[in-house]
Amino acid sequence: MTGRRFDHLRLDQVSRRFGDKVVLDSLDLQISGGEFVALLGPSGCGKSTALNCLAGLLPLRGTGREETRRRVHEALRLVQLTPYADRLPGQLSGGQQQRVAIARAIVIEPPLVLMDEPLSNLDAALRLDMRTEIRRLHQSLGLTTVYVTHDQEEALSLADRLVVLREGVVQQVGTPEELYRSPNNPHVAGFMGYRNLLPMTVTKHDGELVTVNGYGIELTGLARGDFGTGPATVAIRPEDFVVGQPPAEQAGNHFEVGIEVVEYHGREQAIQARLPEGQALRLRSSTRVARGEVVSAWVPRDRVLVYGEQLDGPPVEEAAGPSTGVATNPAPSTAGAPS
Repeated sequence: MTGRRFDHLRLDQVSRRFGDKVVLDSLDLQISGGEFVALLGPSGCGKSTALNCLAGLLPLRGTGREETRRRVHEALRLVQLTPYADRLPGQLSGGQQQRVAIARAIVIEPPLVLMDEPLSNLDAALRLDMRTEIRRLHQSLGLTTVYVTHDQEEALSLADRLVVLREGVVQQVGTPEELYRSPNNPHVAGFMGYRNLLPMTVTKHDGELVTVNGYGIELTGLARGDFGTGPATVAIRPEDFVVGQPPAEQAGNHFEVGIEVVEYHGREQAIQARLPEGQALRLRSSTRVARGEVVSAWVPRDRVLVYGEQLDGPPVEEAAGPSTGVATNPAPSTAGAPS
């Protein structure tokens, strides 16, 4: 790294301990100049610790009074707050205060901008506006940004690359599309919107296709990795189910569910249903259903991912708080909490 811009920043085997507890374990990561990288994971996964390690690499330089004044005016202009320059913090709205925070980050013209869940305390509409603002500034200034979040939608919309962490260990690094379409284990799948993570049993292999059984149903899906018969985790997104309509010809993966909870989401409903043996299932559908109904549901084979491992803890999406579908016992991360 040279001056205020760099070609790339490389982290090799970066670890951090607090006493006997390893909170960041052998992080390898290369960040290119101008790239937007998001560190994604539940509270306690090591993402904020990684950010703090990066902060320790950045030298800060003093500036003269005139240069300081110029930078302040430029930063306020970039975040569209010039008319509010003389106002006190208490006279600014929540969104304006967040823009001030962004201005403070860019006013020193750093080689690397670090953001630790900057939108966590904003309401939903303001979060969307500020996401657009952060991306606009990143692109217009050519910034290099590392952004910590537990919100997968936020990470997908902002970042060029995602780094998913769990218990201090990197689970997967890739573009938003790579992680969204091909999560490499159940924990990453949980953070990429696969809210149904079902422990089932593999009974048959047929090339890339595998058959699994459990909860009174049989499904065929795509194998993720090399494994034989036995315990597995099946990952399905709520929006990939077709509810209340007959399956396509020879589609398979057809069963009935009992509707338990329905939430109105405009054009769609978020549904919690039960499989024949009682397992909860989350679905999204434009077909209207009502609590207490028993309806048919099916899912295409290529939307069912099967992993030859079982979760050794609660699904990641439960730890992070739900991003789609019906919420059950969410535990959202809060700003300033160790992560």
